[in-house]
Amino acid sequence: MQQLKEPLDVCFRVNSIDKNMDSTQKYLDTYIQEISNDPLLKDKRPQKVPWYPNQLAYSFDNVGRLEMRKAPAFKQFHKFLVEETENGRIFR
Repeated sequence: MQQLKEPLDVCFRVNSIDKNMDSTQKYLDTYIQEISNDPLLKDKRPQKVPWYPNQLAYSFDNVGRLEMRKAPAFKQFHKFLVEETENGRIFR
């Protein structure tokens, strides 16, 4: 029952049938690299979900939804995820 009290991981996947998939993936890789270069965030970057086809799914194991929305370091990345979700290029 304790697991029910833990926050859910932030997970998303790139829409593999979208004609702009390569562009979305390029921006995503850029954001992940920026997070990786930040010494305070390098352990909080999204990891590819190994079992998902084409390596297009990601999960933040160490970042909850609240931290994603509130932390200044993730502000641009969160904005990108929201915009891409609204345009159907990323599913969360």
